[in-house]
Amino acid sequence: SPQRLTQLPISTPMGQQITLGTVATVSITDGPPMLKSENARPSGWVYVDVRGRDLASVANELREAVSRQVKLEPGVSVAYSGQFEYLERANARLKVVVPATLLIIFVLLYLTFTRMDEAALIMATLPFALTGGIWFLYLMGYNLSIATGVG
Repeated sequence: SPQRLTQLPISTPMGQQITLGTVATVSITDGPPMLKSENARPSGWVYVDVRGRDLASVANELREAVSRQVKLEPGVSVAYSGQFEYLERANARLKVVVPATLLIIFVLLYLTFTRMDEAALIMATLPFALTGGIWFLYLMGYNLSIATGVG
């Protein structure tokens, strides 16, 4: 009970014992079910479940709508987390890994054929393979994701 909590003994840094009621007001009020903090700031979370659309486009539309329609108080910020955060990290990583992989493949092709034109010809077929993969995803009804992109 709140009355019992006010009588809860706590120790001060000097070793004295005082009750919680001397340093805090204890009462029952309505509020969030729990206090959360991130980056040493209190935070509130809104959960969004996406079905039938890709996560990136929904998150981008949400980001635009919030920036257009919500006026944030000083010290308040909005962060998009969860699967969208993982997707953004993966995209940033892929922007480095994919060109490096293509360069390594080109070097290996050049070392195999010892001719620049043959290596370039084989590398020129990659956009066609990518186009075929995207068509296949469309025909199968899949959304583009990291897993389908790797496949």
